[in-house]
Amino acid sequence: MSEANLWFKVLKSGRSCHGGSHAWSLPAGDQPGAWHELSSGTPVLCERGFHVTQEPAHWFGPGRDVYVAEIAGDITAPNPADADATKVAAQRCRLIRLATASELESVGIYVSGSHVCRPNKLSHASGSATVKAYDSATVEAYGSATVEASGSATVEAYDSATVEAYGSATVKAYDSATVEASDSATVKAYDSATVVVTRHAKPTVTLEGKAAEISWASGWAEFRRASSPPSVNTPSVATDGAGG
Repeated sequence: MSEANLWFKVLKSGRSCHGGSHAWSLPAGDQPGAWHELSSGTPVLCERGFHVTQEPAHWFGPGRDVYVAEIAGDITAPNPADADATKVAAQRCRLIRLATASELESVGIYVSGSHVCRPNKLSHASGSATVKAYDSATVEAYGSATVEASGSATVEAYDSATVEAYGSATVKAYDSATVEASDSATVKAYDSATVVVTRHAKPTVTLEGKAAEISWASGWAEFRRASSPPSVNTPSVATDGAGG
């Protein structure tokens, strides 16, 4: 079966983690897990059955694993109106093995190395991955991932992820994520996230929680926190002021 035709199942600690907590039979070495089957009735998308997808980036996140799955019996059609328009529900399903790094990269899940995100689809960056998002690409970044966003790309950054935003890119930053905003980028920062505005840039920045902004837009540093007015300007030092 080619990567383009694979079905995937995303689990956390061996259990379903999106609307259910089913405990799965996991593969062991070259041996697939046991078949799971509906005890009665036929599968109904988002209601009953064993759900799999060809776009696991929609369901991936910290602490989750992606398995290659096999399905059989009655299988629903996907709903093209869903955010994940590839998801189906099956009467029978088993897990074959963990997805390989190559398979994950082919569906927009990056955990290491350098990559260019897929256009018009959701991608997920975590671990030590470095990704570039252009045009209408959408990225969720976790761990220590680094994202460079431009065009109309959209990024959600968590943990200690680092994002560089250009053009009209839109970024939502959480936890201790750091965002460097240029041009007319839009940034919403929460928790303890930090936004650094580059010189001459005119981004739109919204701060909540303990988020902070350091702006070099006017040539010297201006610092502010959420729910606080801008602080008194601080003269720039040569190395910072020369970097714009």
